[in-house]
Amino acid sequence: MRLFAVLLCVSLLLACSNEGDMILFDGHAYQTRAEITDRSDRRRFKITVRNPEVSWIGARAAGEFEAIRYCIGAYGTSELNWFSGSHEEDHDNVDDGRDLVLFGECRPR
Repeated sequence: MRLFAVLLCVSLLLACSNEGDMILFDGHAYQTRAEITDRSDRRRFKITVRNPEVSWIGARAAGEFEAIRYCIGAYGTSELNWFSGSHEEDHDNVDDGRDLVLFGECRPR
């Protein structure tokens, strides 16, 4: 009985998440990942955006959104500085020929 209840809960949660709820940037959904680049200073981060060639404008916006989400979650603020990536030429920030990579730092008050 307990197993049935667990399976029911999991299936309900999976049914609630659908692609229609995804945030689109320039009409496309992007996989993004935020990583800390300096363990001694968690304010510094790296954002990776998969498949930016679909739309460079959308990929950059998705990366900026992920950075803001990281800073709000970690420090409660959307204030940040970019080291590279947000306002530079797109081809300067491509890693391994396929991912857009952005570097920045949260500015907690």
